[in-house]
Amino acid sequence: MTTTNLANLVEQFTRIAPALLLTIAALTFFGVATFHTNFYTDVFLSRFGYVGSLSFAIFLAVVHELTRFALLVSSVRDFTSKRLGAGWLGLLGSLALVAYDIKISSSVAALWANESFDAGIYSSTIIFLIMLGLLLEVRLVLTYSRLNGSKASQNGATAKKSDGALSLV
Repeated sequence: MTTTNLANLVEQFTRIAPALLLTIAALTFFGVATFHTNFYTDVFLSRFGYVGSLSFAIFLAVVHELTRFALLVSSVRDFTSKRLGAGWLGLLGSLALVAYDIKISSSVAALWANESFDAGIYSSTIIFLIMLGLLLEVRLVLTYSRLNGSKASQNGATAKKSDGALSLV
């Protein structure tokens, strides 16, 4: 493989990297939602019965992880549009949800622990997925901000902020 071929290959992967990052982040959110569903089904079982607790657990997990996903997309959009305050507020919201997820990961792990696997193994796995999602969220913000800035400079345009939105003049 020549250097030119390698450079072309890297360029092709660079083009799909943001979509890949977003897809992997969504998968981590799905994984965490699975943990939430299992945990909340057990938590609400005595109150709502199996079907009711499962339904409510799925509802809570979907709302929680869709909020994370919406904050991810909104933060990317806000930072790309040079709305730094809104972008940081979105990341702060994500951090709050991450802190909550990490806090309940020990409860989920304790629920799943048995003689074969102690709670630490489960807790570590859950925290890994949670932190990976956060890492990908920050990376997406940086990637899209950089892509937007390089497109503007390649076009010879200057970015101008008006009414909270980015316009190229």
